[in-house]
Amino acid sequence: MEGRGQSSGPWGVFGYMAKTVLIVEDSDLNMRLFNDLLEAFGYRTVKTKDGRQAVPLAREHKPDLIIMDIQLPEISGLEITDRLKKDEALKSIPVVAVTAFAMRGDEQKILAAGCDAYLSKPISVTTFLETIPQVHRLGRAALSARILVVDDLEANRRLLEAKLTAEYYEVLLASRGEEAVQRAKREKPDLILLDVMMPGGIDGFEACRRLKAQAETRHIPVVICTTLDDQSSRVRGLQAGAEDFVTKPIDDVHLMARVKNLLALKVVTDELRAREASGRKLGVIEEELRPDPLDQHRLVSGNVLVVDDNPNQVGRIKAALGIEHRVAVMGQSEPLGSPDLVVVAVTAKAFDGFRVIARMRSGEPTRHLPILAVVDADDRARALRALELGAHDIITRPLDEDELIARARTLMRRKRYMDALRARLDHSLELAITDQLTGLYNRRFMAAQLGPLIQRAQCGGDPVSLMIVDIDHFKRINDTHGHDAGDAILREFSVRLASNVRPSDFACRMGGEEFVVIMPRTSGDTACMAAERLRRQICAAPFQGARLSEPLDVTISIGVASAEADDDADTILKRADEALYEAKTAGRNRVIGKTARSAA
Repeated sequence: MEGRGQSSGPWGVFGYMAKTVLIVEDSDLNMRLFNDLLEAFGYRTVKTKDGRQAVPLAREHKPDLIIMDIQLPEISGLEITDRLKKDEALKSIPVVAVTAFAMRGDEQKILAAGCDAYLSKPISVTTFLETIPQVHRLGRAALSARILVVDDLEANRRLLEAKLTAEYYEVLLASRGEEAVQRAKREKPDLILLDVMMPGGIDGFEACRRLKAQAETRHIPVVICTTLDDQSSRVRGLQAGAEDFVTKPIDDVHLMARVKNLLALKVVTDELRAREASGRKLGVIEEELRPDPLDQHRLVSGNVLVVDDNPNQVGRIKAALGIEHRVAVMGQSEPLGSPDLVVVAVTAKAFDGFRVIARMRSGEPTRHLPILAVVDADDRARALRALELGAHDIITRPLDEDELIARARTLMRRKRYMDALRARLDHSLELAITDQLTGLYNRRFMAAQLGPLIQRAQCGGDPVSLMIVDIDHFKRINDTHGHDAGDAILREFSVRLASNVRPSDFACRMGGEEFVVIMPRTSGDTACMAAERLRRQICAAPFQGARLSEPLDVTISIGVASAEADDDADTILKRADEALYEAKTAGRNRVIGKTARSAA
């Protein structure tokens, strides 16, 4: 069956035109997981299990992105991708490959076939939701955006409008500071180019302060453009909250590089804000989490990593930033933990500063770190190259300490803001996939993980086993001690369960007093030994708590099964459930493993 997802409607959950994603997936569980996650976070979906329908559906709906299962029954996902990439009308649509295989060479083969990204099952929810918007942005022919130009001179406004329009940006115009603040609040541009010297009313510095003081506009990047080229004006603009400061006459190439850099950051911020708004709408982000994170992070003291081989320059950086921050020098001092800002000298002679920036921007642990590049004042080419490679800001030599402090504050404030958004998104995702009483994974997450693991095992991958765990006589506990006591038992049991499984295992609550532990890379014999160890740990000490009038002895029964030929998720769960039933009828407080042969 194929068609559109219906929950969000054509305008998504945020009030703007939703992005459309075509899902080509033959697994019901994966289809439901992908569909629900995408719709919950503002995407519109078109779905098909039949790979032969993928190209016709792509022609009909013109999706913004395609999620393509590689192992389809009738036709390979790679063959479908090849057809899409050979079609002039469809070749620009990004394709994300999804496969149960994770063997050497798979990624190269999939990317060589024309796919834009690669995800391996079982799918990490956070990785999935990070990858989708990133790939969608890479698939755009150009990064279009709405830019508000604020200048009291019409000639300046029209000149900037012409230059930006030539780069396919939509341009909004304002001639006064008050007008700029109101228009930004009303029309939500992606970037503001703000002149300082505007007669009457408020100047650019005050307009910037007001923009950064309003929750509706504080996340919009502001670039101050002015004829004032003295250091105090530059610092004053940065202290007002501007992301950057350029002087007139404006260098077109330099300006466009900064514009593209800031817009790329704005896109990431918007994605995070949109998903957060969806989480609030769905009720997985609670009321007390709503205050804008920027208010919670005005103090931006943090860890600064300096990558520089010039002792004098390093000394100036440490003297300037060391007052507010903890500063470490690469290779010269002990690291201070995860950095909040990296200062990289592209002027270094002992190493290639550009390569340092490129590696930080491409590596997963450092991808989101703000980078401040140090360049020579007259080296325009190196400044542009640093921005193109992903530096978030540049500062010229000789370093001005006040400017360095102001730029570091701006970059750290933005990082803390985005970190807070990501943390709140992670929290909302956690609520979506975990059981609220116990903190373990919920049944829906368990179902989404089990199927791909079994499929991988049947294709020559590692074995997978599972145990179904049931608390013995749990109804008697509820009837005798009350439901509050029963909940206390469930919470304590979940703590003991989570403490006695491996980090790679998935401990899930099926419902009531029944739990499932999925054990990747585990044979049946090993799973039975792990189950017996868990059984002994549970009954080794009585359960105690404020809700219990007296310590209670608790025991569990466990059924174990391992994936065998022709198994699917339902089959292995049924076999483990039969083993659990045997354990209970045999007297409880025991472990029984069951193979397909013994179940026959």
